[in-house]
Amino acid sequence: MILNILKEVNLLDFNKVLDSIFQPVVVLDKNKVIYKNESAKKINLPKTFNDDPKYTTLSCDGKTIVIFKENNIGSFLKTYTNAFAHHKIVLDRNKKPTDYIFIDVNDVFLKILNLKREDIIGKRVTQIFKGIKKDNVNWISIYGKVALTQKSISFETYSKINEKWFKITAFSPKKLEFITIFEDITESKNTILDLKKAKEELEAHEKRYKDIIDNLRIPILVVTSNLESKYCNSEFTKLLGYTLDDIKGKNWQSKLISTNQKILDYEKKLSNKKAINKLSRTVSIKCKNSEIKTVKISHIIVQNEIITTFEDQTELLRAQQVLLEEKQNYELIVKNAPVPILVHDGQKVILANEGVYKLFNVNKSTKYQGYDIFKNIPPETKSIIIDRWKHSDFGPLPIITEEFFDSNGKKIFLTVSTSKILFQRKPAFLVMFTDQTKEIETKESLRKHLRSETLLSIITSFFVKSQNKKETMENSLEVINDMFNLTQTCIFEINNEKIAEIYEWKAKNVPSQKEFINSLPAKTGINIFTKLSSNGLFMYKEISDIKNKQMREFISHQKVKSMLIIPLTIHEKFNGYFTLTCHNRIIGWSKEKISLIKSIGEIISAGLLRFRIEEELKQKVEELQKFQDITVNRELKMISLKEEINNLTKSK
Repeated sequence: MILNILKEVNLLDFNKVLDSIFQPVVVLDKNKVIYKNESAKKINLPKTFNDDPKYTTLSCDGKTIVIFKENNIGSFLKTYTNAFAHHKIVLDRNKKPTDYIFIDVNDVFLKILNLKREDIIGKRVTQIFKGIKKDNVNWISIYGKVALTQKSISFETYSKINEKWFKITAFSPKKLEFITIFEDITESKNTILDLKKAKEELEAHEKRYKDIIDNLRIPILVVTSNLESKYCNSEFTKLLGYTLDDIKGKNWQSKLISTNQKILDYEKKLSNKKAINKLSRTVSIKCKNSEIKTVKISHIIVQNEIITTFEDQTELLRAQQVLLEEKQNYELIVKNAPVPILVHDGQKVILANEGVYKLFNVNKSTKYQGYDIFKNIPPETKSIIIDRWKHSDFGPLPIITEEFFDSNGKKIFLTVSTSKILFQRKPAFLVMFTDQTKEIETKESLRKHLRSETLLSIITSFFVKSQNKKETMENSLEVINDMFNLTQTCIFEINNEKIAEIYEWKAKNVPSQKEFINSLPAKTGINIFTKLSSNGLFMYKEISDIKNKQMREFISHQKVKSMLIIPLTIHEKFNGYFTLTCHNRIIGWSKEKISLIKSIGEIISAGLLRFRIEEELKQKVEELQKFQDITVNRELKMISLKEEINNLTKSK
């Protein structure tokens, strides 16, 4: 039986089987030892192998197998390292295999199935493995064929029962019997499957890799570490005209880079993987149609391949040359312009001539290039100007006169001519300035003067033409309020150290000074004005310095933000006060404004004097009229008395 087993096993791996036997085994070829297993190497072998009970000899394929000590199949099964089982087939009435019985198994077989010998020997396979007929492998049919035909088979299969891969050899030492040798190949099978999966993933990766390269809209060439072309995309072909067939397997540099370029140092750098990721260079490349293009090439390493990207710089270099010439032209225009002129990008100055330095009082040592243009523009107009630039088209913009500041903060007025241009391929603004400061200041001075003269003329005409004192005062106060954009104006007339009259004009919701003064005791009110008359001109910003409580309360009770009080005097005689009040903002009372208000005060004082004189004259005329009436009546009575006397005399 062992001989038959060894014959069958020899078909698979003869030496492997012999190595797995624990007892010494040698193989002889014409009495010459041609093989020793590991156990035989450890003993002293006899010079000749005759019949001896210590060993047994078997013949196999013309060779003699010498097995020392035990020679039965039980010993063989015990020492064999693969799973080994001896079975007998069971036939049904039709002599078809329906089951098989276990005759003997080795320990490896039991270990694989996690069974004990008593659980398996002499029992049918259907008793041990109840689901065997539903397994993915029809074991009974396969082994039945081996037992009946005595033809050996060898196959690989996966067992769901054991969840393992096996390489199985089955042969029949005797009809209706069969022996199976199970070799657990799960690990190697998984390795093969992993390799297959890895290969499939690699192929899929390669496909995705190529798909990505093909879909990128930049020219790409994939080369080996030896600079041999491996793959290129359609953008590469579109740029240079070469297909993969033209350059595949060739050194792409020697094929593509123009021969007039020194590329030896470049090739050395390219072969250095540490430097490759940082390497890029602009070179001239000869296209398939012999056209020379200037191309920027860059490299990265992916695994053991170098991916080279190409960027056509031909048009860019031409454009750069045009831009350089354009910049030089603008520099000449700006430098030689007879007027202040600059170019800016909407935030920073790009070019400026000496006229701009002088206009904005900028030191020539200052680098005006990069200067923030908004430093010279009032903050409140910045957003308006930015919006105007943002929505402008290329070409001239409307000419405007705007307010600016020089480097010292002095206000200047400039007429600005702006054109939106393309400078260095970016939107920019070319600006020419005309200084209008002196002209505008002169016009403003004249305008203020004329306005002041007009105001004085209007108020004078009120006092000259009008016969109604109250109406004249109220009209004058209203005109004054409009002139200075106030919320309240008042005239307090003082006569013989008493408040003779209060005239007032006020906006809605503004408390009345007239009512407040009238609510004060007569003595308190006159005392306030007496104190004010000794202080002369008074401005609200000094209110915290007023020590007199009554005066402070008088000024602050209405919570005004600005107040100017002008004493009304005629020939150094105090006649009252003229007050200008604003409740919603602080007014900067300039010298020019105060001078104008003093002139108005003089007109009002003169008007008060005129009305006062007219009232006095009227009183005197009335007194004369009374005197005249009395005198005339007396004379008439005298004449009448004389006539009566004469009549009496005549009658006698």
